[in-house]
Amino acid sequence: MRNVAIALVSSLLITNVSAFIPHTHKRTAKYETKLFVFDFFKKRAEEGIDQLSNLADSASKGKIGEGLRDVASYTQVTNKVSTNSPPT
Repeated sequence: MRNVAIALVSSLLITNVSAFIPHTHKRTAKYETKLFVFDFFKKRAEEGIDQLSNLADSASKGKIGEGLRDVASYTQVTNKVSTNSPPT
């Protein structure tokens, strides 16, 4: 009877402990695509904030025209690169 109890307790411990062991699953292409799109928008948002910061800095120095030209130039180059880059 004692051996049966030990086996039962061992079985329960193994079952419950396995819940805490990380399981590795490969992501499907569907999820990778979603993450890639998220990363793209995150990067573009960060770039936009940087450009807004540069524009505000130019405006504070009284060079708003120069700041607007820089932002427009950056945006034009970024858009051209984004539309011409092959899909990965």
